[in-house]
Amino acid sequence: MRNILKKLSALASKSFETIAIARTREALNHLPDYELDALGITRQQLKTGNFYSVNKVLGFKTNISNLETKMKDLENKKAA
Repeated sequence: MRNILKKLSALASKSFETIAIARTREALNHLPDYELDALGITRQQLKTGNFYSVNKVLGFKTNISNLETKMKDLENKKAA
């Protein structure tokens, strides 16, 4: 059951990420070249989809190990 929920969660996350990237790409496509240049994105990068980097877009470091530790703690609390 956990595997199914994990797979479903991963699918939902991937789907939302894909939608967000598509909407961002569409919005950026409406900007003039000088504004894209100010953002550090070229028109060619926008066409090929090479403008997206999670850490660059969000502006913070991801800490997967911290998330895994929290998930293990929650599972241990539920088991207790």
